[in-house]
Amino acid sequence: MADDGEIGESPAPRFAPPLHTSRVNLVVAVLWDTFPRFVPALPRGGRGFLGETGKGTAMTAATTAVNDGPSGLGGWLILPAIGLLISPLRILGYLFGDIIPIFQDGAWEVLTTPGNEMYHVLWAPLIIFETVGNLFFVGFTLVLLVLFFTKSHRFPKLMIAYLVLNLVFVVADTVLAEFIPFIAGEHDPETYKEIARGVFGVVIWVPYFLVSKRVKNTFVKPGADRAVAEVFA
Repeated sequence: MADDGEIGESPAPRFAPPLHTSRVNLVVAVLWDTFPRFVPALPRGGRGFLGETGKGTAMTAATTAVNDGPSGLGGWLILPAIGLLISPLRILGYLFGDIIPIFQDGAWEVLTTPGNEMYHVLWAPLIIFETVGNLFFVGFTLVLLVLFFTKSHRFPKLMIAYLVLNLVFVVADTVLAEFIPFIAGEHDPETYKEIARGVFGVVIWVPYFLVSKRVKNTFVKPGADRAVAEVFA
C-alpha cells in the first residue's frame, strides 16, 4: 500500500473576529470509550496471552516479524511525528491569540448577554466547546509524542483515535457554528479545506497504522506506557 499522505492536524480558527472557531466535538468522551472496540488489536510484544510457556514462541515470532519488514522511527512515520510536534504549538497559539482575549476584552459579555445585538444562545456553548476541545487536543498530542518516541504498543491505536476525533472535531464544529447567523452566511473556504484535510488524514493514515509493517515492528514496547505516567505525574 502507498503510505503517503498528510497527517490530520488539530483544529484551526474558523471564522472572523470577534471569534474564530477551531474544531471540537461534544461526543469526544463517548468516542474515547467506545473507539477501541472497533480497532483491531495491534502487536503488543512481551508475554501476551501465551504466558511463560509461550514466551519463546512469541519472541521468535516477533523477531521474524522484524526481519520481514522495516522497523524504527523512520520512513513515512516521520510525517506524523512532524504533525504531532507542530500541532500543540498551533493550538496554544490559537488559544492565547483568539480564545483567551474573548474573556478579557468584554467580548464574552457582548456575545452571551441577552439583549445585545450580537447575542445568540449558542455563543457560550461554542466558546466553551472551543476552549475545552483545544485543551483536550494539546494534552492528547503530548501523550502521543511520548508514546511515539518510546515506541509504545499503544501508539498506533491512539493515533488512529486522534485522526478520527480530529475529523469529528472539524465536522461538529462546522455544524454547530452554522446555527449562529453571524457565522452561517460566511461560507469560509478554509472550513471546507479543514474538513477535506481531516478526511484525507483518516483515509491515508488510518490504513497505514493498521497494516504497515514498520508500525507493527516498531511499536512493540508494553513498558513504554510508564513514561507517560512519569511525564504527567
